[in-house]
Amino acid sequence: MKDLRRRKDHRLVPRKGGKTRVGDRTKPSGFTLLELILVLSLVLLLLGMVTASFAGFLSASRVQATAREMAASLKQAKALAAVKGEPQNWYLDLDQRVFGIEGREEKKIPPPVNVTIQEEGGETITQGRYPLTFEANWGARGVRFRLFDAKRSLGIELDPVLGAVAVKG
Repeated sequence: MKDLRRRKDHRLVPRKGGKTRVGDRTKPSGFTLLELILVLSLVLLLLGMVTASFAGFLSASRVQATAREMAASLKQAKALAAVKGEPQNWYLDLDQRVFGIEGREEKKIPPPVNVTIQEEGGETITQGRYPLTFEANWGARGVRFRLFDAKRSLGIELDPVLGAVAVKG
């Protein structure tokens, strides 16, 4: 009867408080220090695993974002050539790690991302400035850009006949 109290409506309800009856003795409710340390250790372990996998995800997403941005820039140069009726010069500077349409804002290639260029003849270019001209009624020469880091590799292919730009994994 000590663990029950009477409410205003005269019903019996359990007492509020930090003690429950176990056998003949009372035991305080709550968590022990050992239980808290164990739970915190597990949470920290899971957090460490999630952080490590997230870092790998960010690196791979930089390659993908750079490939999309470069492909969009190439498509924009082709569209500007068609609309304006005059050639548009696009460039990729492998030494300065930038690309863009001449006369417009250049975009940077983030540090973990590397780029190589493979021309139609099979020659691979890894340094220097690579110019590409889009004609008004024609695309540009066929070329393949390879963007990669330690975990991911993507290719951007430029069709020499249609001038179509495709990102391929």
